Amino acid sequence: MNMKKIITAIIIATVSISIASAQASFGVKAGFNSSTYVIGVEKVSSTVNLGNNPGFYFGGQASIPVSDIFAFQPELVYSYDGTKLGIKGSLLKDMGAPPSYTKDLAASLNMHNINIPLLFKLSPSESLGIMAGPYVSYSIEYKANFNKNLKKLIETDGGIPTGPILDTIEELMKDNLNKLNVGLSFGAEYVFDSGFFIEARYNLGLLNTLKKEVNLEGVGIEFEEGVFTSSWEDLIEAPVQPKLKYQSFQIGIGYRF
Repeated sequence: MNMKKIITAIIIATVSISIASAQASFGVKAGFNSSTYVIGVEKVSSTVNLGNNPGFYFGGQASIPVSDIFAFQPELVYSYDGTKLGIKGSLLKDMGAPPSYTKDLAASLNMHNINIPLLFKLSPSESLGIMAGPYVSYSIEYKANFNKNLKKLIETDGGIPTGPILDTIEELMKDNLNKLNVGLSFGAEYVFDSGFFIEARYNLGLLNTLKKEVNLEGVGIEFEEGVFTSSWEDLIEAPVQPKLKYQSFQIGIGYRF
């Protein structure tokens, strides 16, 4: 059975359970989302954390009691995720860049995602809930942006329109990123007597978001005046499979009916 069939079966089962359960309570929520991606290479332990990108999320949930303290909690959530790449102006200054080139430069890569967490919740008290479980995520759109300093550097100083560059980046994201992701979600909530609640959640992607193998064979490394020239073949075995994995932290509020 392939992954799509498994996910479809999970979703159908979740909806069926929700409809069949007369004791289910429902809620809505929204909040702040801080996401990033960890980049690395298969069979290499070292990784690099890309910059956190602020976003938001909102959605609905159902809580289906299994016992006095346990519940199954499926959710349907939209999230604005992504990561940020940049360089500090102070570093550019230390590198000897002219004053007009010493401002912070940044580019953000964003995704519009639909998420289906399937959580199992432990409630040691009526107010406190601790939850964990898998989630399925699907990216419906990609968006790239430059901050005003980088945009000015490209357009004003470089004389190059940023529109086509951003379009190219977005096309590269579509071509090279998997739309489907699966991961684990961990969190906690505190429910007030009024029905309002606050929550915190950590999400960890398990699948490699990149879908294409990168072959670095024959790509050289050259420094000024030919002091050193080498090939990636001398450093790592080609072809190489990069890995890009999602992480996010969420904090928000909601209301349970």
